[in-house]
Amino acid sequence: MENVLRPVIVVGGSVVLTLLVGWAVDRLLRRADGRHHETPLWGLLRRGRVPFQLVLCTAMLRGSYAEAKLLEEHSIGIGRILTLTLIGSTAWLVVRIAAAVVETSYTRYATAHRDPARVRRVRTQVSLIQRVVSAIVGVVAVAAMLLTFPAMRAAGASLLASAGVLGIVAGVAAQSTLSNLFAGLQIAFGDMVRSLTGDAVAGTLEGMAAHSPTVGFDLDMTLIDSRPGIKAVYQELSARTGTFIDADLAASRLGPPLEQEIRHWFPEEQVAEAADLFRGLYPQYAVAATPALPGAREAIDAIHAAGGRAIVVTAKYEPNAKLHLEHLGLDVDALFGSLWAEGKAEALRKHHAQVYVGDHIGDVVGAHTAGALSVAVATGPCDAAELRNAGAEVVLADLTEFPSWLERYVAEGADGGDGAAT
Repeated sequence: MENVLRPVIVVGGSVVLTLLVGWAVDRLLRRADGRHHETPLWGLLRRGRVPFQLVLCTAMLRGSYAEAKLLEEHSIGIGRILTLTLIGSTAWLVVRIAAAVVETSYTRYATAHRDPARVRRVRTQVSLIQRVVSAIVGVVAVAAMLLTFPAMRAAGASLLASAGVLGIVAGVAAQSTLSNLFAGLQIAFGDMVRSLTGDAVAGTLEGMAAHSPTVGFDLDMTLIDSRPGIKAVYQELSARTGTFIDADLAASRLGPPLEQEIRHWFPEEQVAEAADLFRGLYPQYAVAATPALPGAREAIDAIHAAGGRAIVVTAKYEPNAKLHLEHLGLDVDALFGSLWAEGKAEALRKHHAQVYVGDHIGDVVGAHTAGALSVAVATGPCDAAELRNAGAEVVLADLTEFPSWLERYVAEGADGGDGAAT
Protein backbone atom coordinates (compact mmCIF):
# COMPACT_ATOMS: atom_id res chain seq x y z
CA MET A 1 0.00 0.00 0.00
CA GLU A 2 2.87 2.36 0.81
CA ASN A 3 4.32 1.80 -2.66
CA VAL A 4 1.04 3.07 -4.12
CA LEU A 5 0.35 5.93 -1.72
CA ARG A 6 3.85 7.39 -1.76
CA PRO A 7 3.92 8.38 -5.47
CA VAL A 8 0.28 9.49 -5.34
CA ILE A 9 1.02 11.80 -2.41
CA VAL A 10 4.22 13.20 -3.94
CA VAL A 11 2.97 13.72 -7.50
CA GLY A 12 -0.64 14.48 -6.63
CA GLY A 13 0.35 16.78 -3.80
CA SER A 14 2.68 18.74 -6.08
CA VAL A 15 -0.02 19.18 -8.71
CA VAL A 16 -2.73 20.15 -6.21
CA LEU A 17 -0.46 22.59 -4.38
CA THR A 18 0.54 24.13 -7.72
CA LEU A 19 -3.09 24.64 -8.70
CA LEU A 20 -3.95 26.16 -5.32
CA VAL A 21 -0.99 28.55 -5.28
CA GLY A 22 -1.59 29.47 -8.93
CA TRP A 23 -5.25 30.17 -8.23
CA ALA A 24 -4.40 32.29 -5.18
CA VAL A 25 -1.76 34.34 -7.02
CA ASP A 26 -4.08 34.86 -10.00
CA ARG A 27 -6.85 35.98 -7.67
CA LEU A 28 -4.55 38.47 -5.95
CA LEU A 29 -3.41 39.86 -9.30
CA ARG A 30 -6.99 40.10 -10.53
CA ARG A 31 -8.00 41.97 -7.37
CA ALA A 32 -5.02 44.31 -7.66
CA ASP A 33 -5.88 44.95 -11.32
CA GLY A 34 -9.45 45.79 -10.35
CA ARG A 35 -8.37 48.20 -7.63
CA HIS A 36 -5.59 49.93 -9.55
CA HIS A 37 -6.95 50.93 -12.93
CA GLU A 38 -4.23 53.54 -13.27
CA THR A 39 -1.72 50.84 -14.24
CA PRO A 40 -2.18 47.74 -16.43
CA LEU A 41 0.78 46.01 -14.77
CA TRP A 42 -1.21 43.63 -12.57
CA GLY A 43 -3.41 42.46 -15.40
CA LEU A 44 -0.39 41.92 -17.64
CA LEU A 45 1.38 39.88 -14.97
CA ARG A 46 -1.56 37.46 -15.06
CA ARG A 47 -0.31 36.33 -18.45
CA GLY A 48 2.56 34.68 -16.64
CA ARG A 49 0.30 32.35 -14.65
CA VAL A 50 0.93 29.31 -16.89
CA PRO A 51 4.76 29.49 -16.82
CA PHE A 52 4.59 30.36 -13.11
CA GLN A 53 2.57 27.23 -12.36
CA LEU A 54 4.86 25.16 -14.56
CA VAL A 55 7.93 26.46 -12.71
CA LEU A 56 6.30 25.79 -9.33
CA CYS A 57 5.10 22.28 -10.19
CA THR A 58 8.36 21.24 -11.84
CA ALA A 59 10.44 22.58 -8.95
CA MET A 60 8.36 20.67 -6.40
CA LEU A 61 8.50 17.47 -8.44
CA ARG A 62 12.24 17.86 -8.96
CA GLY A 63 12.82 18.30 -5.26
CA SER A 64 10.54 15.53 -4.06
CA TYR A 65 10.66 12.93 -6.85
CA ALA A 66 13.23 10.80 -5.02
CA GLU A 67 10.73 10.37 -2.18
CA ALA A 68 8.12 8.96 -4.59
CA LYS A 69 10.25 5.87 -5.31
CA LEU A 70 8.55 5.66 -8.71
CA LEU A 71 10.37 4.16 -11.72
CA GLU A 72 13.61 4.24 -9.76
CA GLU A 73 15.51 2.57 -12.60
CA HIS A 74 14.76 5.66 -14.71
CA SER A 75 15.28 8.24 -11.98
CA ILE A 76 18.29 9.88 -13.67
CA GLY A 77 16.43 10.39 -16.94
CA ILE A 78 13.27 11.64 -15.24
CA GLY A 79 15.30 14.00 -13.07
CA ARG A 80 17.00 15.42 -16.15
CA ILE A 81 13.67 15.92 -17.94
CA LEU A 82 12.32 17.78 -14.91
CA THR A 83 15.47 19.93 -14.79
CA LEU A 84 15.17 20.82 -18.48
CA THR A 85 11.49 21.66 -18.05
CA LEU A 86 12.31 23.84 -15.05
CA ILE A 87 14.95 25.77 -17.00
CA GLY A 88 12.66 26.30 -20.00
CA SER A 89 9.65 27.37 -17.96
CA THR A 90 11.79 29.76 -15.90
CA ALA A 91 13.00 31.43 -19.10
CA TRP A 92 9.39 31.65 -20.31
CA LEU A 93 8.33 33.28 -17.04
CA VAL A 94 11.20 35.80 -17.14
CA VAL A 95 10.25 36.85 -20.68
CA ARG A 96 6.57 37.28 -19.69
CA ILE A 97 7.42 39.39 -16.62
CA ALA A 98 9.83 41.56 -18.59
CA ALA A 99 7.20 42.09 -21.31
CA ALA A 100 4.61 43.11 -18.70
CA VAL A 101 6.93 45.66 -17.11
CA VAL A 102 8.01 47.13 -20.45
CA GLU A 103 4.43 47.37 -21.71
CA THR A 104 3.36 49.14 -18.52
CA SER A 105 6.18 51.61 -19.00
CA TYR A 106 5.18 52.18 -22.62
CA THR A 107 1.57 52.79 -21.64
CA ARG A 108 2.64 55.60 -19.35
CA TYR A 109 4.84 57.04 -22.07
CA ALA A 110 2.13 56.89 -24.75
CA THR A 111 -0.28 58.68 -22.43
CA ALA A 112 2.15 61.53 -21.84
CA HIS A 113 3.45 61.91 -25.40
CA ARG A 114 1.38 62.24 -28.57
CA ASP A 115 4.16 62.90 -31.09
CA PRO A 116 3.70 60.02 -33.60
CA ALA A 117 7.20 60.36 -35.08
CA ARG A 118 8.81 60.19 -31.66
CA VAL A 119 6.68 57.23 -30.60
CA ARG A 120 7.44 55.43 -33.86
CA ARG A 121 11.19 56.00 -33.56
CA VAL A 122 11.48 54.90 -29.95
CA ARG A 123 9.11 51.98 -30.51
CA THR A 124 11.45 50.63 -33.18
CA GLN A 125 14.47 50.97 -30.91
CA VAL A 126 12.86 49.36 -27.89
CA SER A 127 11.24 46.60 -29.97
CA LEU A 128 14.72 45.66 -31.10
CA ILE A 129 15.99 45.64 -27.53
CA GLN A 130 13.04 43.48 -26.45
CA ARG A 131 13.85 40.94 -29.14
CA VAL A 132 17.51 40.94 -28.15
CA VAL A 133 16.64 40.43 -24.49
CA SER A 134 14.31 37.55 -25.40
CA ALA A 135 17.05 36.05 -27.53
CA ILE A 136 19.58 36.35 -24.70
CA VAL A 137 17.20 34.70 -22.25
CA GLY A 138 16.59 31.93 -24.78
CA VAL A 139 20.29 31.39 -25.41
CA VAL A 140 21.06 31.31 -21.69
CA ALA A 141 18.23 28.79 -21.17
CA VAL A 142 19.49 26.52 -23.96
CA ALA A 143 23.06 26.80 -22.63
CA ALA A 144 21.88 25.90 -19.13
CA MET A 145 20.08 22.87 -20.58
CA LEU A 146 23.23 21.75 -22.40
CA LEU A 147 25.26 22.08 -19.20
CA THR A 148 23.13 19.35 -17.65
CA PHE A 149 24.63 16.88 -20.15
CA PRO A 150 28.32 16.12 -19.38
CA ALA A 151 29.12 15.56 -23.06
CA MET A 152 27.62 18.91 -24.05
CA ARG A 153 29.11 21.16 -21.40
CA ALA A 154 31.65 22.68 -23.79
CA ALA A 155 28.86 23.67 -26.18
CA GLY A 156 26.83 25.09 -23.31
CA ALA A 157 29.75 27.20 -22.14
CA SER A 158 30.20 28.51 -25.70
CA LEU A 159 26.54 29.49 -25.87
CA LEU A 160 26.82 31.34 -22.58
CA ALA A 161 29.81 33.24 -23.93
CA SER A 162 27.81 34.03 -27.09
CA ALA A 163 24.98 35.40 -24.99
CA GLY A 164 27.44 37.66 -23.18
CA VAL A 165 28.87 38.95 -26.46
CA LEU A 166 25.38 39.52 -27.83
CA GLY A 167 24.46 41.51 -24.74
CA ILE A 168 27.58 43.67 -25.04
CA VAL A 169 26.98 44.36 -28.74
CA ALA A 170 23.33 45.24 -28.12
CA GLY A 171 24.33 47.54 -25.26
CA VAL A 172 26.89 49.40 -27.31
CA ALA A 173 24.52 49.69 -30.29
CA ALA A 174 21.65 51.11 -28.27
CA GLN A 175 23.00 52.82 -25.17
CA SER A 176 20.38 55.58 -25.14
CA THR A 177 17.55 53.12 -25.70
CA LEU A 178 18.77 50.92 -22.87
CA SER A 179 18.85 53.91 -20.56
CA ASN A 180 15.27 54.66 -21.54
CA LEU A 181 14.36 51.03 -20.94
CA PHE A 182 15.86 51.05 -17.46
CA ALA A 183 14.01 54.30 -16.75
CA GLY A 184 10.82 52.58 -17.80
CA LEU A 185 11.56 49.59 -15.59
CA GLN A 186 12.15 51.90 -12.65
CA ILE A 187 8.78 53.58 -13.18
CA ALA A 188 6.99 50.27 -13.66
CA PHE A 189 8.41 48.88 -10.44
CA GLY A 190 7.49 52.19 -8.84
CA ASP A 191 3.89 51.40 -9.79
CA MET A 192 4.23 48.07 -8.00
CA VAL A 193 5.58 49.68 -4.84
CA ARG A 194 2.93 52.39 -4.93
CA SER A 195 0.15 49.82 -5.32
CA LEU A 196 1.46 47.72 -2.46
CA THR A 197 2.28 50.53 -0.02
CA GLY A 198 -0.08 53.29 -1.07
CA ASP A 199 2.81 55.76 -1.32
CA ALA A 200 2.39 58.51 -3.88
CA VAL A 201 5.61 58.05 -5.83
CA ALA A 202 5.70 60.16 -8.98
CA GLY A 203 7.59 59.22 -12.12
CA THR A 204 7.91 60.34 -15.69
CA LEU A 205 9.09 58.15 -18.56
CA GLU A 206 11.15 59.89 -21.23
CA GLY A 207 11.77 58.40 -24.66
CA MET A 208 10.76 54.84 -23.85
CA ALA A 209 8.22 52.94 -25.93
CA ALA A 210 7.43 49.54 -27.31
CA HIS A 211 4.20 49.82 -29.25
CA SER A 212 2.17 47.19 -27.46
CA PRO A 213 -1.36 48.51 -27.89
CA THR A 214 -4.22 48.55 -25.44
CA VAL A 215 -7.38 48.20 -27.49
CA GLY A 216 -10.91 48.70 -26.22
CA PHE A 217 -13.92 46.97 -27.78
CA ASP A 218 -17.63 47.55 -27.62
CA LEU A 219 -19.58 44.32 -27.07
CA ASP A 220 -22.99 44.21 -28.82
CA MET A 221 -22.62 44.02 -32.62
CA THR A 222 -18.87 44.54 -32.35
CA LEU A 223 -17.69 41.33 -30.68
CA ILE A 224 -21.01 39.47 -30.45
CA ASP A 225 -24.23 39.27 -32.47
CA SER A 226 -26.65 39.71 -29.60
CA ARG A 227 -29.71 40.37 -31.77
CA PRO A 228 -31.23 36.85 -31.50
CA GLY A 229 -30.81 36.73 -27.74
CA ILE A 230 -32.05 40.28 -27.13
CA LYS A 231 -35.05 39.66 -29.38
CA ALA A 232 -35.93 36.60 -27.27
CA VAL A 233 -35.67 38.66 -24.07
CA TYR A 234 -37.94 41.39 -25.44
CA GLN A 235 -40.48 38.77 -26.50
CA GLU A 236 -40.50 37.28 -23.00
CA LEU A 237 -40.67 40.76 -21.45
CA SER A 238 -43.68 41.54 -23.62
CA ALA A 239 -45.38 38.28 -22.66
CA ARG A 240 -44.83 38.82 -18.93
CA THR A 241 -45.90 42.47 -18.81
CA GLY A 242 -48.66 42.35 -21.44
CA THR A 243 -47.03 45.31 -23.20
CA PHE A 244 -46.55 45.26 -26.97
CA ILE A 245 -42.89 45.38 -28.00
CA ASP A 246 -41.67 45.11 -31.58
CA ALA A 247 -38.79 42.80 -30.70
CA ASP A 248 -37.28 42.88 -34.19
CA LEU A 249 -37.20 46.67 -34.21
CA ALA A 250 -35.76 46.87 -30.70
CA ALA A 251 -33.04 44.35 -31.57
CA SER A 252 -32.13 46.31 -34.71
CA ARG A 253 -31.04 49.46 -32.88
CA LEU A 254 -28.63 48.18 -30.27
CA GLY A 255 -25.98 50.41 -28.74
CA PRO A 256 -27.51 53.02 -26.43
CA PRO A 257 -28.40 52.19 -22.81
CA LEU A 258 -31.28 49.75 -22.26
CA GLU A 259 -33.50 52.37 -20.63
CA GLN A 260 -33.46 54.42 -23.82
CA GLU A 261 -35.06 51.57 -25.74
CA ILE A 262 -37.46 50.65 -22.93
CA ARG A 263 -38.89 54.19 -23.06
CA HIS A 264 -40.22 53.46 -26.55
CA TRP A 265 -42.58 50.83 -25.08
CA PHE A 266 -43.25 51.68 -21.42
CA PRO A 267 -44.35 54.88 -19.64
CA GLU A 268 -41.61 56.67 -17.75
CA GLU A 269 -42.78 55.47 -14.33
CA GLN A 270 -42.39 51.84 -15.45
CA VAL A 271 -39.03 52.14 -17.19
CA ALA A 272 -36.84 51.24 -14.23
CA GLU A 273 -38.96 48.21 -13.28
CA ALA A 274 -39.11 46.96 -16.89
CA ALA A 275 -35.35 47.39 -17.30
CA ASP A 276 -34.71 45.41 -14.11
CA LEU A 277 -36.98 42.62 -15.34
CA PHE A 278 -35.19 42.62 -18.72
CA ARG A 279 -31.81 42.24 -17.03
CA GLY A 280 -33.15 39.47 -14.83
CA LEU A 281 -34.49 37.53 -17.85
CA TYR A 282 -31.34 38.11 -19.86
CA PRO A 283 -29.11 35.23 -18.62
CA GLN A 284 -31.80 32.63 -19.35
CA TYR A 285 -32.90 33.84 -22.79
CA ALA A 286 -30.01 35.74 -24.36
CA VAL A 287 -26.62 34.27 -23.47
CA ALA A 288 -26.82 30.85 -25.12
CA ALA A 289 -28.54 32.31 -28.20
CA THR A 290 -25.76 34.84 -28.88
CA PRO A 291 -22.78 33.91 -31.11
CA ALA A 292 -19.48 35.68 -31.50
CA LEU A 293 -19.21 37.80 -34.62
CA PRO A 294 -16.77 36.69 -37.34
CA GLY A 295 -13.23 37.68 -36.47
CA ALA A 296 -13.92 38.45 -32.79
CA ARG A 297 -11.63 35.79 -31.35
CA GLU A 298 -8.97 36.43 -33.96
CA ALA A 299 -9.02 40.17 -33.21
CA ILE A 300 -8.42 39.57 -29.49
CA ASP A 301 -5.76 36.96 -30.21
CA ALA A 302 -3.99 39.40 -32.57
CA ILE A 303 -3.79 42.00 -29.81
CA HIS A 304 -2.35 39.52 -27.34
CA ALA A 305 0.09 38.25 -29.97
CA ALA A 306 1.32 41.83 -30.38
CA GLY A 307 1.92 42.00 -26.63
CA GLY A 308 -1.12 44.21 -26.10
CA ARG A 309 -4.23 44.19 -23.92
CA ALA A 310 -7.86 43.81 -25.00
CA ILE A 311 -10.54 45.41 -22.82
CA VAL A 312 -14.31 45.58 -23.28
CA VAL A 313 -16.16 48.81 -22.53
CA THR A 314 -19.90 48.45 -23.10
CA ALA A 315 -23.27 49.99 -22.27
CA LYS A 316 -24.52 46.52 -21.33
CA TYR A 317 -25.16 45.58 -17.71
CA GLU A 318 -21.73 44.32 -16.64
CA PRO A 319 -22.76 40.96 -15.06
CA ASN A 320 -24.61 40.02 -18.26
CA ALA A 321 -21.70 41.16 -20.41
CA LYS A 322 -19.41 38.94 -18.36
CA LEU A 323 -21.70 35.95 -19.00
CA HIS A 324 -21.32 36.46 -22.75
CA LEU A 325 -17.53 36.61 -22.57
CA GLU A 326 -17.35 33.49 -20.41
CA HIS A 327 -19.87 31.56 -22.53
CA LEU A 328 -18.00 32.33 -25.77
CA GLY A 329 -14.52 32.02 -24.28
CA LEU A 330 -13.48 35.54 -25.29
CA ASP A 331 -10.30 36.14 -23.26
CA VAL A 332 -10.24 39.86 -22.52
CA ASP A 333 -8.08 41.57 -19.92
CA ALA A 334 -10.73 43.84 -18.36
CA LEU A 335 -14.46 44.54 -18.60
CA PHE A 336 -16.43 47.71 -17.89
CA GLY A 337 -20.21 47.84 -18.20
CA SER A 338 -23.03 50.42 -18.12
CA LEU A 339 -20.95 53.04 -19.96
CA TRP A 340 -22.18 54.87 -23.06
CA ALA A 341 -20.74 57.41 -25.51
CA GLU A 342 -18.67 59.99 -23.56
CA GLY A 343 -19.00 57.85 -20.45
CA LYS A 344 -16.79 55.17 -22.02
CA ALA A 345 -13.85 57.57 -21.96
CA GLU A 346 -13.32 57.10 -18.21
CA ALA A 347 -12.57 53.39 -18.55
CA LEU A 348 -10.53 53.88 -21.72
CA ARG A 349 -8.38 56.52 -20.02
CA LYS A 350 -7.86 54.37 -16.93
CA HIS A 351 -6.37 51.63 -19.08
CA HIS A 352 -4.60 54.09 -21.40
CA ALA A 353 -6.32 52.62 -24.45
CA GLN A 354 -4.88 53.93 -27.69
CA VAL A 355 -7.65 52.41 -29.85
CA TYR A 356 -11.38 51.87 -29.34
CA VAL A 357 -13.33 49.60 -31.68
CA GLY A 358 -17.11 49.94 -31.96
CA ASP A 359 -20.06 49.74 -34.32
CA HIS A 360 -22.04 52.83 -33.29
CA ILE A 361 -21.50 56.58 -33.61
CA GLY A 362 -21.67 56.66 -29.81
CA ASP A 363 -18.52 54.52 -29.80
CA VAL A 364 -16.79 57.07 -32.02
CA VAL A 365 -17.71 59.76 -29.49
CA GLY A 366 -16.36 57.64 -26.64
CA ALA A 367 -13.07 57.03 -28.45
CA HIS A 368 -12.52 60.70 -29.25
CA THR A 369 -13.47 61.82 -25.73
CA ALA A 370 -10.76 59.49 -24.41
CA GLY A 371 -8.23 60.73 -26.97
CA ALA A 372 -8.12 57.29 -28.61
CA LEU A 373 -8.13 56.29 -32.27
CA SER A 374 -11.66 55.38 -33.38
CA VAL A 375 -11.81 52.12 -35.34
CA ALA A 376 -15.37 51.40 -36.49
CA VAL A 377 -16.86 48.16 -37.80
CA ALA A 378 -19.95 48.29 -39.99
CA THR A 379 -21.60 45.30 -38.30
CA GLY A 380 -24.15 47.19 -36.20
CA PRO A 381 -26.97 49.69 -36.74
CA CYS A 382 -24.69 52.35 -38.28
CA ASP A 383 -23.36 51.87 -41.80
CA ALA A 384 -19.85 52.74 -42.97
CA ALA A 385 -20.85 56.19 -44.23
CA GLU A 386 -22.47 57.15 -40.89
CA LEU A 387 -19.44 55.98 -38.97
CA ARG A 388 -17.05 57.84 -41.26
CA ASN A 389 -19.12 61.01 -41.09
CA ALA A 390 -19.13 60.74 -37.29
CA GLY A 391 -15.34 60.99 -37.37
CA ALA A 392 -14.09 57.40 -37.23
CA GLU A 393 -10.47 57.39 -38.40
CA VAL A 394 -10.67 53.76 -39.54
CA VAL A 395 -13.74 51.94 -40.89
CA LEU A 396 -13.63 48.17 -41.35
CA ALA A 397 -16.31 45.93 -42.83
CA ASP A 398 -16.02 43.60 -39.83
CA LEU A 399 -13.47 42.26 -37.36
CA THR A 400 -12.02 39.78 -39.85
CA GLU A 401 -10.13 42.80 -41.25
CA PHE A 402 -8.84 43.86 -37.82
CA PRO A 403 -5.73 41.62 -37.45
CA SER A 404 -4.20 42.85 -40.72
CA TRP A 405 -5.03 46.46 -39.82
CA LEU A 406 -3.48 46.00 -36.36
CA GLU A 407 -0.33 44.57 -37.91
CA ARG A 408 0.04 47.70 -40.05
CA TYR A 409 -0.79 49.97 -37.12
CA VAL A 410 1.88 48.37 -34.94
CA ALA A 411 4.44 48.31 -37.75
CA GLU A 412 3.86 51.91 -38.84
CA GLY A 413 3.60 53.47 -35.40
CA ALA A 414 0.86 55.18 -33.42
CA ASP A 415 -0.66 57.29 -36.23
CA GLY A 416 -3.25 54.71 -37.29
CA GLY A 417 -4.24 56.74 -40.34
CA ASP A 418 -1.99 54.77 -42.70
CA GLY A 419 -3.79 51.61 -41.68
CA ALA A 420 -7.23 52.98 -42.39
CA ALA A 421 -9.67 50.91 -44.39
CA THR A 422 -12.68 52.35 -46.14
